[in-house]
Amino acid sequence: KVDAKNFLPASRSMAFRKSIWEKIGGFPEEYSHNEDYVFARGLKKISAKITFAKDAIVYWTPRNSFKEAFIMFFRFAFGDTESRVLRTSVLLLFARYILGLYFIFLSLLYKSFLSISILLAAFIIYILWSIKKNYRYVKDKQAIKILPLLQLTADVSVLSGSILGLLKVITRFNYLNYLKQNKFLFFVVGVYVFILLSVIHWGVPNQDHPFPYHMDEWHQLHAVAATFQNGTPNTAGSANGTMFHFLMSGFYLIPFMLFRLVDPFQLTIDNYFMRERIFEILRLNTLLYGVLSVFVLYKISKFINISKKLTVALFTFTPIWLILSGYFKYDIALMFWIVLSVFFFLRFSKEPNNRNYILAAIPAGLTVAVKISAIPLFIVYIFSYFWFTKAKNRTYRFLLLGIGVFLGCIFIFGMPDTLFGKGNIYDYVHTNVITGPKDISNLQLNVHPFIYLFFYHYPKIFGHGLLLIFIISVIFWIYRFFKGSTKKNLDLYKIELFLFFSLVIFVISILPLQIYAAGNRSLVLLPFLTLIIGGALREILNIHRFNLWIKGLIILMIIIQLYESFAWIYIKRVKSPQEEASAWIVKNIPRNKTIGIENIPIYQYLPNIIEKEFYFNQYDVKQKNMYFYQVVNDKSSKLPSIIVVTNGDIENELLKQSLKKNLIKRIENEGFQKITTFSPDFYYIKLFVNEADYYLSGLAASPSTITIYRKY
Repeated sequence: KVDAKNFLPASRSMAFRKSIWEKIGGFPEEYSHNEDYVFARGLKKISAKITFAKDAIVYWTPRNSFKEAFIMFFRFAFGDTESRVLRTSVLLLFARYILGLYFIFLSLLYKSFLSISILLAAFIIYILWSIKKNYRYVKDKQAIKILPLLQLTADVSVLSGSILGLLKVITRFNYLNYLKQNKFLFFVVGVYVFILLSVIHWGVPNQDHPFPYHMDEWHQLHAVAATFQNGTPNTAGSANGTMFHFLMSGFYLIPFMLFRLVDPFQLTIDNYFMRERIFEILRLNTLLYGVLSVFVLYKISKFINISKKLTVALFTFTPIWLILSGYFKYDIALMFWIVLSVFFFLRFSKEPNNRNYILAAIPAGLTVAVKISAIPLFIVYIFSYFWFTKAKNRTYRFLLLGIGVFLGCIFIFGMPDTLFGKGNIYDYVHTNVITGPKDISNLQLNVHPFIYLFFYHYPKIFGHGLLLIFIISVIFWIYRFFKGSTKKNLDLYKIELFLFFSLVIFVISILPLQIYAAGNRSLVLLPFLTLIIGGALREILNIHRFNLWIKGLIILMIIIQLYESFAWIYIKRVKSPQEEASAWIVKNIPRNKTIGIENIPIYQYLPNIIEKEFYFNQYDVKQKNMYFYQVVNDKSSKLPSIIVVTNGDIENELLKQSLKKNLIKRIENEGFQKITTFSPDFYYIKLFVNEADYYLSGLAASPSTITIYRKY
């Protein structure tokens, strides 16, 4: 079973020169449980010549009781984790038991014997495997009883030893030293966290309005509830899609529920406190994914030796990233899994073996399990095998096994509702990919949708600074790729070409959405943009004659980038149009007046007072309302004297036809007058974003206008 190329010797049978022992620094005494393995890894690091003597005969007395075997396995596992060695076999062991617990959870969730039957069948196969793999060495009937028990003993000891070893690493880790070594990373993360915490209350339900400003947050919360109540998020009122993120969000809430900080079952419309708290806690979940994404991107930057500081700064201080980090939506979680997948792909590029390829399938498959729009990773995953593995080393059995693991993660963690007949993912895909783009015919952009996206929209949501640096980087890479020998460049720039390929695949995947490839759907491009920039700047700054003016240009672009990010966040730092319009209505409109509003009210970004009173009436909450409300459109028999219209001006400009346009036309024909209009504070953002850009981005959950009409 020994692979001579990757063989690591153990002290029960090894010989070495004293000079090599001194070069490594001897056996590390602090790792008394597996000092020989740490020593062997040191041999690998200095590229020492290691020869496996397969004909050597070694006498070694194994343990002769389950207790002694448990202690031995425990020590080995503890020592491995203590020395930060995580073997593939240990990862697979954890995966087996996590999968087992997950199938138990599914059997309870769906009240189905299917998952428990699968689990029992898997357990029987596991027991038979534990006998088969070792019986040939002993050939004794007692082994049929002993080997399964020994396997389970080893499993428990390795799991417990690894966990305790990890806890020791965590408790003894020199955090202060790590912080000093990575000051810039922690500075960026600290600023990022501070910004997001400063606006965490913006738009969450409170005593003034019962629903979040961004209704996607409400649907995501409903998806979490539906997942645990009905076994699928694909129900009315929920955010349709794959299940993994909603499962993880539900598990995330469990400790908060145990400590009675939140109770998802007490979210009645008049329970302001519970609604406000649960959305704040869920937004912290998004922030956690954001911080993890930044850390993984930093690790990637170090791993492939690109400009770490610039890569992380451009990634973090980008308008779309900062805005979406402030909502409980799956966009930021999706980014974490994409970035983690990229890290595993690049890890495979450095060591293109079958183990690393199969391991890379897990985060990539879980990414698609978070959101189906990440399916381009499937193409990237297959491409990585052929791109990074030499033809002579390709084993298509492992390629197929990797694909199987990838698809298995999608279906087991992302679509168990489909497997158990509870959900239909087809409707979600059809609505988002096929039906959605047809609505483009109603837009009046005056330019082709792709021209609008790439030349107008993306610079405003990613930042002009980032995209200008990206254009410079692309020009540089084109120059580098085509300079000199093509074959040499393919070998020299394999990682950079892989990142370009991944970016192109994701761009192609969102193009069918046309104008709906805007906003949050385009976030998937961000890590590839910044990694390509980081690699280009590493190369450019090595060319001394470019150093001064390139640094000056980069500083200028970063200043522009920071300004744009600040301008978008500033919208959340001041009062929203919903708040201002609400205060104006209470002050200027007499009580008991009837106010006309559009359908569906909850999606109209209405003033707070209107949303609260209208839905309290809908849910029969007893309170003394200030106004009466009437849902109106252009066909209403009679319009009330006061009507509130949101986003009226921009829809008049952008849409060829809509119910809102028809209503506004009737309002104007009947002699209504605009008495006031409320908009977000565009003081800083107006330098580069107009009302149409703001509206089409869908990033900020405030209307471009709230207009109050009155007929005297």
